[in-house]
Amino acid sequence: MANVATLTPDERKTRSREDAVLDQVFERLGRPKALERTTVTLCKHGCHARVNIWCRVPIEKPAGYFAAVRNPDMFDSRVLITDTFYCQLSSEGGIITSTPTIEEKYS
Repeated sequence: MANVATLTPDERKTRSREDAVLDQVFERLGRPKALERTTVTLCKHGCHARVNIWCRVPIEKPAGYFAAVRNPDMFDSRVLITDTFYCQLSSEGGIITSTPTIEEKYS
């Protein structure tokens, strides 16, 4: 990822728009405790965005799993997309609608 100082003005504008969309999503959804990373992808014209929330999720292991693995703690969880939204944006960058609807999930 580029340092903010090395970004062009257009890249800086895109970055701040992505951050604004992400802030709005977290304001409505809440912030997951197991959050690992987020991705915000703007469409070419900036009128839509895809927001993915990646969290660390525990996995269930079958019986006998620990006997076959030398370090079982290493495989206790994995990072998955837990929430994804396709958002329609206003010209100012506000979320007009989203599919699915963003509702409070984390407190």
